[in-house]
Amino acid sequence: MLVGNDNKVECFQLCLNVAVQFQGRIFTVDLHVLPLCEVDIILGVQWLKSLGPVLTDYNLTMKFIHEAKLIELKGNSNMTLMATSPPKLRRLLQTRSVSEFFLIRVFSEASSPPTTHPTILTIIDQF
Repeated sequence: MLVGNDNKVECFQLCLNVAVQFQGRIFTVDLHVLPLCEVDIILGVQWLKSLGPVLTDYNLTMKFIHEAKLIELKGNSNMTLMATSPPKLRRLLQTRSVSEFFLIRVFSEASSPPTTHPTILTIIDQF
């Protein structure tokens, strides 16, 4: 099965017509059992396509018609980013649960960012 980051993940089980409830609504979905960690369920493109037209607001809301009713789903805006630990990061790599990592640093105007070695800059430019 091809997943969102263009990686292939082996899928050996399919659960058909599973009732899933969130935000007080029940949806019937087909679930592919994938070897992922840290998530309970991923509602992917197949589910989104089944909804028909969807109005998405990147303030974490989406609206669509389901069973002749206007449904509005709201994302969790209270989520905070947490630093990961080396063992957890190692586990994600070993289970191939992630394919990209990003490091974001915030610098105040009073402090200047550390200088980066020229070799590292070359690698960053290449990739």
